[in-house]
Amino acid sequence: MRYFVLLSGFFLGLWGLLFAQVPEYNIGIPPTQVMQSWYDYMPGGYHDLPMVQFSLIQGGGGMFVFHAKLGNAGNPRKVYFAYFDGAGQLQPVVVPWQDESVTMGFPSVSFDNTLNRTLYAWHETHDTDSGLEVVFVHEADPIQFPGIYSNRLWCLIRLCYPLATKMTNLSGPA
Repeated sequence: MRYFVLLSGFFLGLWGLLFAQVPEYNIGIPPTQVMQSWYDYMPGGYHDLPMVQFSLIQGGGGMFVFHAKLGNAGNPRKVYFAYFDGAGQLQPVVVPWQDESVTMGFPSVSFDNTLNRTLYAWHETHDTDSGLEVVFVHEADPIQFPGIYSNRLWCLIRLCYPLATKMTNLSGPA
């Protein structure tokens, strides 16, 4: 009797799955071109969502990060930030290090609700070895005044240094 009840429940559940209605989706914002890049475009980093969304109390909207190569294939890959307002409208793409010639990539982003700061991390190379360094930046107030960034710090095993510090002088964080 117990097996009959279990089998009946299984088949009734299977029957419900086979004839379930597909939910209707409504995409309220059509796709928007952020920038054109023919080389090495990737949204975000390795295992994270490359976007943060601000709460409605903060005005809504949010921002996302990506890396891309602009122009020709010989240009360095860089990290870019883009903001969208509460209505989902894309704001101009922010390029804070357009004069840098170092290759950047695989950015991550997070938002600290306590301090109202956006936190960024990505890879760069600043020495001759094959390994990449992790660079960290925070944004002062991305909701009211987007685009005001801290100095870039490169990080090594929980210690962060200004980019001007040589890799051989690891006496402690600056």
